[in-house]
Amino acid sequence: MKSFKLSNGYELPIVEGWREKVKSNWRKAYKEFEYLPIPIEKVNKLKNDIQMASYILSKYGINIKDKKIMDVGCYLGIQCFGAIELGATHAVGIDIPEYYVNQSTKDVDASRILEERRNQIRNEHPHIDKSKISFFDTSVFEMDFENEFDIIFSWETFEHIINPKEALKRIHKALKPGGFSFHNYNPFFCLSGGHSMCTLDFPFSHTLLTNKEFKDYINQNPPINPPDKYFELSYNFFTKNLNRMTQQDLKNYIHQLDFKLLDFITIPDFNVLNSLDESILEISKELYPTLTLNDFLCSNVYFLIQK
Repeated sequence: MKSFKLSNGYELPIVEGWREKVKSNWRKAYKEFEYLPIPIEKVNKLKNDIQMASYILSKYGINIKDKKIMDVGCYLGIQCFGAIELGATHAVGIDIPEYYVNQSTKDVDASRILEERRNQIRNEHPHIDKSKISFFDTSVFEMDFENEFDIIFSWETFEHIINPKEALKRIHKALKPGGFSFHNYNPFFCLSGGHSMCTLDFPFSHTLLTNKEFKDYINQNPPINPPDKYFELSYNFFTKNLNRMTQQDLKNYIHQLDFKLLDFITIPDFNVLNSLDESILEISKELYPTLTLNDFLCSNVYFLIQK
């Protein structure tokens, strides 16, 4: 069996077919970022995120109706349209085109493509007052809102924010006093946390490798018929698009920024234990001291905080 030797001497066995088992469609991540119309049926299905968030918030007596909301990392802005349908007075979506440029196999004008996709979705919602939804090509670090939003959301975004503490600081500033922030993310340390570009050929291998080791690994052990720009895009994604925030780190940031933590929901998958030996936990903790077993077991983290 082939293996890859870590700098600490640990031999990382290469398991044929593992990447496909965890991420069967991983190759599809290596593609040109382009305009593709989305059927309205799929758009409505994707609104499940805002609908579920609304349901969870309602258990705390929080209603989206008559609120001004923001979606951080909004992509197509579907949740903004969903929020307006739920009665929000205004919805703002922010995202950074560079995120999509970093994943495209060709040079693209991501800002233009995002605008075209969002306009298509606008046209699919003639019943919504267009003036109630705004989009900005800006990062959470560049936004300069203050005491403006009742609720700030994000979905599958926080794992991609390289400085999550600073992001939470900006969110705190943008919220009105007493405002709420609800987030769902796919953490780096779970089985699929390397996402399609950085899930490799051994369970949790992305949590065991330093940046240099990851670069060496993908060069020494390329897949059969690697996709276009495989090496460049994989390394860029690993170093620029994934943070290393543990659940304990997140709780520490929330406390340090004077947020009130209302809920922290993780759903462990104990089947993952079959792919996790003590060496993985031990080696990963050398790189990430606040790591716990729960970080490995949970592929989704939900948290609700209040300013």
